Amino acid sequence: MSGPTNGTPAQAEATTSNETETFVKSYEDRAKAEGMLYTISDVPPLHLSVLFGFQHYFTLVGALVLVPLILTPPMGATPKQTAEGALPLTTP
Repeated sequence: MSGPTNGTPAQAEATTSNETETFVKSYEDRAKAEGMLYTISDVPPLHLSVLFGFQHYFTLVGALVLVPLILTPPMGATPKQTAEGALPLTTP
C-alpha cells in the first residue's frame, strides 16, 4: 500500500480502489495459475450450480435427518419420540 496521498479525498479513494482491484486481480491470477477452476468472484455454469446444489442438499439430509433416524432407536426411543425429536432421557 502506498503512503498518504496529497490531493482530494476522491483521489485518495480512487487510489485505494485501484490498489484493491490490483490485489483482487493478482489473487485471481495466482489462483488460476495454481489450477483453481473458479475463484470467489466467478460464477459456475448453471448445470454445475444445479449439481452442486443437489450435492449440498444431500449432505444436509444425511447430517440432519438420517443420523437421528439411525441413532435414536438404539438409544431406546420409540418411533413417536423419534418423530417428535424427544429422546427418552430428555422428556419430563
